[in-house]
Amino acid sequence: MTATTRSDPSLSVEYSFSETSGNSGGTSSGWQVSATYTDDGLTLDTTYSYTVTMRDSSGNIGPPSEVAMALTTGAPDTTAPTLISFGDDVGGGPITVGDPVTYPVTYTVTFSEAMNASTVDTADFENNPSLNGPATITVDSVGTTGNPAVFEVAVTTTGVGLLQLQIVSTATLEDPAANALVPASASPDNDIIAFANLVGELGILNLTANGGINPNTGNPWQVGDQYRLAFHTVGSTGTRNATSNDPADYNTYVTAEAHANATLVGTTWKAMVSVNLNSSTTEALSAKVNVKDNTDTADLSGGSGIGGAGFPVYAIDGTTCIARNNADIWNGWSNPFDSDSNVRTGSVRYSPFLDQFGNQTVNPNANDGIDVATGAKSNGSDSNPLGNTTDNTTFTRGAANANTSGRVWEIFTNNTSDTLSYYALSEPLTVQATSPNTPPTVTINTPDQTVYLQTVTTIPGLYYGTASGDINESTPNPETEILVDVSSRTENSIAGSTTEIYTGNIFDADGQISFTEYIDDKARIWIDGNLVLSNDAWNTRTQTANLNLAPGWHTIEIRISNGGGGSGPVGGEIGIGYDPAGGTAWQILTDPGDGSFLRINQNAVSAVANQAVANLDGTVTDAEQIPTTTWTRVGGAGAGDVTFGDASAVDTTATFTEAGTYVLRLTADDGYDQSFDEITITVMPPAPLANYDAWATGGELSGDDANGDGVSNGLAFLLGAATPTVDAQGLLPVPTADGSGNLVMTFNCLPTTDRGTAALKVSYSKDLVSWTDTVTEVPDADGNDAGGDVSYVVVAGPAGTPTTKTVTATIDSSVADGGDKLFGRLVGEE
Repeated sequence: MTATTRSDPSLSVEYSFSETSGNSGGTSSGWQVSATYTDDGLTLDTTYSYTVTMRDSSGNIGPPSEVAMALTTGAPDTTAPTLISFGDDVGGGPITVGDPVTYPVTYTVTFSEAMNASTVDTADFENNPSLNGPATITVDSVGTTGNPAVFEVAVTTTGVGLLQLQIVSTATLEDPAANALVPASASPDNDIIAFANLVGELGILNLTANGGINPNTGNPWQVGDQYRLAFHTVGSTGTRNATSNDPADYNTYVTAEAHANATLVGTTWKAMVSVNLNSSTTEALSAKVNVKDNTDTADLSGGSGIGGAGFPVYAIDGTTCIARNNADIWNGWSNPFDSDSNVRTGSVRYSPFLDQFGNQTVNPNANDGIDVATGAKSNGSDSNPLGNTTDNTTFTRGAANANTSGRVWEIFTNNTSDTLSYYALSEPLTVQATSPNTPPTVTINTPDQTVYLQTVTTIPGLYYGTASGDINESTPNPETEILVDVSSRTENSIAGSTTEIYTGNIFDADGQISFTEYIDDKARIWIDGNLVLSNDAWNTRTQTANLNLAPGWHTIEIRISNGGGGSGPVGGEIGIGYDPAGGTAWQILTDPGDGSFLRINQNAVSAVANQAVANLDGTVTDAEQIPTTTWTRVGGAGAGDVTFGDASAVDTTATFTEAGTYVLRLTADDGYDQSFDEITITVMPPAPLANYDAWATGGELSGDDANGDGVSNGLAFLLGAATPTVDAQGLLPVPTADGSGNLVMTFNCLPTTDRGTAALKVSYSKDLVSWTDTVTEVPDADGNDAGGDVSYVVVAGPAGTPTTKTVTATIDSSVADGGDKLFGRLVGEE
């Protein structure tokens, strides 16, 4: 505040500002030379009053000024609100749309602060346009709640589809200070609500018939309700004799008849027959399969009516209810859904009166109908069962469409050689919800392939090396040793001005792991190239939180250093440690010796004698969701297990340990639908050079080493050995390095024309674990392999038998990818 200045012609003037309201925080200035005063520390939303008085240097005081009043206010609100969450009152669905097909949903929309309700209205909300939504979506209202930061949004949908409410991108929602909603926060509801129609499995059951009521529950049909279909076979291919004593024969027959209707393909059916099981005994003594047992309808608990055991049975038209449950089939009932009173009246056994195509093939008013083999009475008890016995070759038959209960099941007997129709009853089918979702698309890009088992060597432990300097982070690990027990170095002293380096791979079984260091002087730990721990204080323990890694193999690099003086673990505690549970129960780093925890290279995936790896490449797309993906084995005669590198990754590997055929499936699940594609992998035994069995003496396989010289017979042959008894050690390549760092191998070998169906190739590696074969085999003339990584100089070999070529193969140093090691080998294959 500033007073109007006054002056005295000869004397100076002072000012005194007095706060007169007495409200908390108000302070008077006292006498001061300045005409301006600032009162700090006032309370918000409070009125203060002030007067100012002046005096001259002689002490003369003037009257106080008029009272000036001021209301304190805060700084302007400039914080933009954000959307916190959507919530719906249906738990995310799915919702089965009945009749009518409209459905209301109420959303609770929460913001980070109070909002100006006048800026939040129905036009600000919409369904996610990328979804296949219901036919219509109406935002009915937006209402306030007792909390000005929370609103209720009422939505009504019509028809099937997906609903995911979101804020319209062009909407302007504001708080009371006119700060607009942060657009990036306006993400859709986390839940996608599916509105679906009911449908009977196969699409035959009419769920709106008979008032939409499940006759066995008395309630409207629901997802998961089960039912059965029934028909009678018909026509020249729809009949068969009754000589078999095997119930499976009749079940297979009616299932095949069902599959003549394309709609029924894939379903399983049971014949409604009783069968003698033993043809070598008299009928009176032979064991039987009763029709109730064969069709799983023997449980009559609960009786006829609602709630009885079993499921409703419908004719193949999907509308006519034949029975509400098992007891109705065998005890009879008065069907309130049957409008054909001329044919079926009173308490009768309703027959499957339609064939598998839905046709009624006889006069429905006839007392008889098409002849049907049953071997049973109308109550399900046996009556001349099907199948020949020593004293009987007849069976009971009934008639489809008969108008009395008995005639449906038993009218006359026939000879077992006669061909008749049969009643068929499906296995239980399920009421499902149709999906409004667009299913994901799954494609396995890798063609069916053949892989060969081969020996894979696991190298446990981590590479160890040193570099100069206190925590040198740039020098590559010189890899002078492989340490299985890494703690043998990490828990000891470090030379002055030296950085110790440990590199390789570590296995995390469940994704829970943490690390610690207590090193004098400095320490770094990287996982998958990410720095997870760093400390330069020698006397302070440092640790990571639970890293929550993906289960499986991860690269690890540890660097610890000593600038000078004392070094290594502090106070006798663990210097470099880990906790496999992600906590602080520290353990030293060591591998049990089998490469299951620490490994110099994760590509050496198992310590087994034979192993084959197939690379899998898939593509999954989904226009609406982000599906989960899973690789599984679903078939094939291979006896071994399949191990996936990452079963949830679209691109991964499959490892096999036994020869055979394996069918692998990539499945995508978007929460509503599943899609899949399959690939067949044929795993072959290790491939010897089988064409050279005749050359190998004593009937040995070509992979054998006949003379124990350490070189297999097949490879010795390709290198020009005259017989298996020749010591082939002297035929192995002689490796040297040229002036450019390239690896040079010189050797003799047979010309291509003498190798038969075998091939000789050069292979190279930078770590003795992962090898790359050249595309083309060793040639008869100068040239390069297809990739240019290996060049050849070829001249005539030494005189003698067999005739050979002398080959100089040069492996370009670039394939080492910047490493300081390069290895080469020769591979014989067919």
